[in-house]
Amino acid sequence: MTISLLSRHQASTIATKQHYNIVQHNPTGSADFRDPKIIWHEPTKKWVMLLAERDKVGLYTSSNLKDWEYASSFVKQDIGIVECPDLFQLNVDDNSNNKKWVLMVGGNGFNYGVTTGSSYFVGDFDGREFHAETPVKWLEQGADSYTGVTWDAPYTNGNFRFFISWMNNWNYARKLPWDTFNGNTSIVREMRLKTTTDGLKLVQKPIWNLMDNFFTILDIKEVDIYTGQENIFKDFHGLSYTIEAQIDVGDLTEGKFGFSVRDGDGQHADLTYDKSINEFVFNRENSRIKVDVEEFNRPQRVTVYPKEGKIKLEILVDRNAVEIFINDGEYVLSNLILNDLSSDGLRLWTDGQVHLEYLKLRNSNKFTIS
Repeated sequence: MTISLLSRHQASTIATKQHYNIVQHNPTGSADFRDPKIIWHEPTKKWVMLLAERDKVGLYTSSNLKDWEYASSFVKQDIGIVECPDLFQLNVDDNSNNKKWVLMVGGNGFNYGVTTGSSYFVGDFDGREFHAETPVKWLEQGADSYTGVTWDAPYTNGNFRFFISWMNNWNYARKLPWDTFNGNTSIVREMRLKTTTDGLKLVQKPIWNLMDNFFTILDIKEVDIYTGQENIFKDFHGLSYTIEAQIDVGDLTEGKFGFSVRDGDGQHADLTYDKSINEFVFNRENSRIKVDVEEFNRPQRVTVYPKEGKIKLEILVDRNAVEIFINDGEYVLSNLILNDLSSDGLRLWTDGQVHLEYLKLRNSNKFTIS
């Protein structure tokens, strides 16, 4: 692969564009030389280009976007062939006096008990070299969030970046039973760098105004649900909806509880929390389409400790996807689901008792309660 470029005048008029042909030849000798990401580094007054070069990220610098000099590489040889590198600076805990650089790269996490996804390192960048201060971290625990990219906007003030990813997984992307579907993009998210009990961590939340596009169907507060009770969503039918809930998992909740989304005709995806072991599980074994790959059928298990005795959930469901944000995005699971469109029900269940501090159900169609 070679990199071609238009001149910086391209933002004015078409008549002023000038094509500079190849500005960066492939110096590696490898076919894996791709996915350029270019940023401006203000302290050195230079452009920096990141390139995926098989098992490493190559960094190049330029003062004019035409002449590029190799600066350094960042190597992490146990995450497979890397893709879509990204480099950005964020305020820690929204504090502009405490900034860190983040190098993010698509990779394979089989050596770390996770699947393909976006890995990242927190550290420092001097304009030529990135110095990691943390071990490799993984952006989420779901199976279908890969090759994520970020971008900035002036009003973020360095506190967050926007993020979007490809919802699919190389372990089964070529085995999905359609010629016209190969995954979809995630929703746009806000990504921040926060101090957590696990150290510095990238957290994600749905973009701030996303819920404005949905209609509130159900809004309840301080409600107890018991085993054997009639399903509170029994009259709801929908394909694209959101659930926002905060559950008190102290004395008022006993046993397991969970949501079964896209439920019907024997098909459903299950989200379960077991307070006795602080475990959240996502299970899509009951999809209609059976993908004969362990990565698709294996339940995803995440240890999630309550925050001040609460578990907070934001669940976004669409025709082919479930995106789950736990405790303000400290844990995220993004997954494809392959159910019939007739599977449009929703269930909340418990094998004991669950106390909902609040639960809000919103749908893309206001007429969904029969």
